Amino acid sequence: MKLEKIFTEIRFEPSFLFEDGRTRNNIVKDLKRNFPHYEYNEEQKVIAFVNHQNKVKCFMYNDKVIVDIDEPRDVTQFKSIASDTIPKVLTAFEIEQTSRIGIRAQYHDDSITSATETNKAIVERFFNLNGIQFIKQRINDENFKPNAGFSFTVNHEFQMTVNVGVHQSVSGKIDEQGKLQVTGVEATNPVCDMDMFSNVPKKPDQINGMLRFACEEIPLTLNKIWG
Repeated sequence: MKLEKIFTEIRFEPSFLFEDGRTRNNIVKDLKRNFPHYEYNEEQKVIAFVNHQNKVKCFMYNDKVIVDIDEPRDVTQFKSIASDTIPKVLTAFEIEQTSRIGIRAQYHDDSITSATETNKAIVERFFNLNGIQFIKQRINDENFKPNAGFSFTVNHEFQMTVNVGVHQSVSGKIDEQGKLQVTGVEATNPVCDMDMFSNVPKKPDQINGMLRFACEEIPLTLNKIWG
């Protein structure tokens, strides 16, 4: 499967420094190398950083920061940018500890394009014996039955939720009322959504280690369950 999108969200207690103009200007300077374009939305209270060339975005609020990449080369690219960006934000906002760390990856297999092939692949690959045994070990449940969605404990810090499904690319046209009318299905692909998260409080200097572990664990789990 191909990695289509991956993002992380780091939550923390609201920082009063978010409203400080000098702090925002310093963050802009620190992030300029990865994010040449930025905008502050006064109404929504969010600073949005964008790198159009690399399809990378960063959103900063007074209580969380999000780093988002569309169609990354691999998780290594995401890890590199997130590990460089997030500590700078936490330092600038003087965050002493986080309240939640989440990393979500969305995969799809565009080599499979028909509904019949997609359903067959999900049954034969996602529900393969090795994958089921792997899940049984992870969730510590020998009675586990194949299901398109499940959650398990990765370790004493992380939980993971996995959902396998179907995505359809459709063609259509806009009618006289301005509504989209679907005229056909161009492709049907299997997709896998993997959400890894931790509610264990962490200090800023521990974040990169958590990101590194998640970026190793997510592909490993995918390879096991999508045999």
